[in-house]
Amino acid sequence: MNRPRKANNKDLPLNLYAEKKGEVIYYIYKNPKSGERTSFRKDRTQAILAANQLNTMLVSQVSLVDKVLGRVNTFDTWLVRYAKIREPEKTAKKTKEQLAYDIKLMSKFFGPMPIQDISVFHCSEFFDQWVSKDQNRMASRTRSQLIKCFDFAVGHGYLNDNPAKKTLPIIVFVKRKRLTREQFNVILSFASEHIQRAMMLGLITLQRREDIATMKFSDVKNGFLHVVQKKTEKSKKGKRLDSSNEAAFLRIEATPQLQDLIKQCRSTGVLSKYLIHHLFSRKSIGALDTEVLKGMPLQPDNITRGFARARNTCGLFDDMTAKERPTFHEIRSLGAHLYEKQGIDPQALLGHTSATMTAQYLDGHGTKWTEVSANLVI
Repeated sequence: MNRPRKANNKDLPLNLYAEKKGEVIYYIYKNPKSGERTSFRKDRTQAILAANQLNTMLVSQVSLVDKVLGRVNTFDTWLVRYAKIREPEKTAKKTKEQLAYDIKLMSKFFGPMPIQDISVFHCSEFFDQWVSKDQNRMASRTRSQLIKCFDFAVGHGYLNDNPAKKTLPIIVFVKRKRLTREQFNVILSFASEHIQRAMMLGLITLQRREDIATMKFSDVKNGFLHVVQKKTEKSKKGKRLDSSNEAAFLRIEATPQLQDLIKQCRSTGVLSKYLIHHLFSRKSIGALDTEVLKGMPLQPDNITRGFARARNTCGLFDDMTAKERPTFHEIRSLGAHLYEKQGIDPQALLGHTSATMTAQYLDGHGTKWTEVSANLVI
């Protein structure tokens, strides 16, 4: 609840305050969304005009006029329905958690505003809270989420137009450096045994850490390693509930090199169903007081941390910031690059349904020369 205004401030518009410094009175506007304070200097008339205009743009509440005009649907009331509409979707737990988090962000910024009053300006201001802090990736992700939210609102008759879609795209520059084969070998030499095997599986099979963590010895059948890519499997947008993405179901030929790696995974002396497993029992580190038993599968985060530990210990990346240092996921890109150098198209192994996505993984591995023929007959 706002504190009571002083007597000489009661005639000022909402969010405008008068502050006396010495013998001079300055007028300060407090942004109701961000809390930022802006000085309007000493001109009372201009300060009041500006505050009224800003309040029209930034402050929204459902009034009697809104009810008469049929604008009683606030953004918050739509978000409640939007969450219910999206709830049955078959998505990963992490994706659902991300949506719930983004809904909270949207509610905090737009909540009480009548949904029909939300403009391109408001959407741009929403993204700017991250762009202004050089957090373009976060801004770009929330822009995609807000566009989708408004698309649903248009489809359900709450709006006739999508204001978020009219905002300018947010450019994201990837700061993380590509991993070279030489760097991979150095990190490999500093990594523990089970992380070494996870790294080699990533390089040879091009699978994500989540899929490497769940690989079982029973998945090796009739000379093939069978992998169902979790992320790709759930990306199918078919109309049937039982439809699936064929690109996610891989039978990877167990070449001599891959067979040898699988044998190494068996030779740990620990009985386990999983190729990459814990070699020792221990108490878990963290808030949860649980016990990790040897033979249990490594969680994806265990693989990430193990790789990062070896990467940071080897000393090759000491001159890079944390955001620039390659992660375990870069092994997937390096492997794709090495396959391409051998004349093998990595698209199927990556589980991509389009060459465009594969090109993103191959980008950044040096200049590629396009061979052409200048055979104009003159």
